Amino acid sequence: MNETNNHGHKLLIWGSAVGILAVLLVVFLYVHKHNTDSTKQSSNSATTQSPKPLNADPSTTNPYTGPNQPKTATNTSESAVQSGCSKLVLSKGTSEGTAGSTYWHIIITNNGDASCKLSGYPKVVVNDTKIALTAKKNTVYTDANVTLAPKGGKAYVLVALPDPGNVDKTKTKCTDASMSNLFMTMPGETAAIATQFRSTACQGFTASAIHPGS
Repeated sequence: MNETNNHGHKLLIWGSAVGILAVLLVVFLYVHKHNTDSTKQSSNSATTQSPKPLNADPSTTNPYTGPNQPKTATNTSESAVQSGCSKLVLSKGTSEGTAGSTYWHIIITNNGDASCKLSGYPKVVVNDTKIALTAKKNTVYTDANVTLAPKGGKAYVLVALPDPGNVDKTKTKCTDASMSNLFMTMPGETAAIATQFRSTACQGFTASAIHPGS
């Protein structure tokens, strides 16, 4: 009788141990699957994010330092601070094509706490790893006084790029679209803000005065 009880007791212990192992296995498989799914989700998020504006230091992705390269820095000059324009960010907006050119809206956003007043023609430069080209003034568009509201107010400059297919590359310099950045220096300032551009600019491209909106 005692042997029968001992045998039953051993079976009960083994059954409990197997049950515990089964529970641990289920927990392990769940945690492993959860971690794998999280890793995939993080990887997908990283690959679908849009490129961020380069702001103060485009040289992190574009090592060009030759002639005509704009100076980039946080714009803290006295005039910029007084006009509320010390925290501007540049970005590439929409485009439209007409008459052999592509017109890009280059957006200026005011991230500061005060209104920013701008007017006139900024200096616009597009570069790649080898050259830097300065835009000519497009005087077709009338100059305007623009006030950017704090925390998100916008203005834009219209940049016109001739169709590279219509340009004689043996006589005209053009930037490499895959490496190009765009720099903009506001009127009266010396430091430029910048953004990734990734479009081909050729000598003779133009930029308008600053206009309200985007």
